[in-house]
Amino acid sequence: MRTNSRGVPRNGGLLLHGIARCARCGHKMYVRYQNGGEYVCNHLHRHQGLPTCQYVRAPAVDVAVAQAFLEAVTPAEFESFSAAHKV
Repeated sequence: MRTNSRGVPRNGGLLLHGIARCARCGHKMYVRYQNGGEYVCNHLHRHQGLPTCQYVRAPAVDVAVAQAFLEAVTPAEFESFSAAHKV
């Protein structure tokens, strides 16, 4: 059950801390704040002695996530703004 929870929020600026999942094995990735930050999946390495599944440089991922978020929110934001000015 613990592996399915988001985990405890911690200090740090990466967006997907505690919620990123590995696309290869499905386990939760952890954040490593060295050299600009990385999302790392080493669950299978730690528990079964297999190679590290993957690591992904965080800055590129965070930029893509932020852009997708803003694109999703922008239409609703404009609708809310327009509705507020009509009242």
